[in-house]
Amino acid sequence: MGKGLVYLLFLMAHTVTDVKEKRIYVAVLALQALVGMAFQICGRQAGIITVLSCLPGLLCLGIGRLSREKVGYGDGWMIFVGGLYLSPGQMMTQLLWASMAACIYTVWSLAVGKLTRKEEIPFAPFLLAGYLGGVMHGRR
Repeated sequence: MGKGLVYLLFLMAHTVTDVKEKRIYVAVLALQALVGMAFQICGRQAGIITVLSCLPGLLCLGIGRLSREKVGYGDGWMIFVGGLYLSPGQMMTQLLWASMAACIYTVWSLAVGKLTRKEEIPFAPFLLAGYLGGVMHGRR
């Protein structure tokens, strides 16, 4: 099974729990990280590129800390661990697509009264959409 498919399956699992229970399970993240590290070691890919791919996750964790978790730690950890599966370019593409999708959804939901400004939205579905958008975009 390829690294991309494994990453997709983990994103799907996170999406289900984030939407249904508004949480990301640490055990699933830990398993995802272990599998990602195995891919890195077996593929002899660990190095500065992996560090660069994980940096956006560290940034999100820092923002979560500074904002008193307005950006959830689970989101930051998902992005950080995703760096074990994606190149820096793929990570930035995923985050761009995910952010655009989350923005459109939030603006629309606020406009029609489906959300209030105080409500939190799960980010895992947007990371999944961002990954799929990046995959589709890369297949021209």
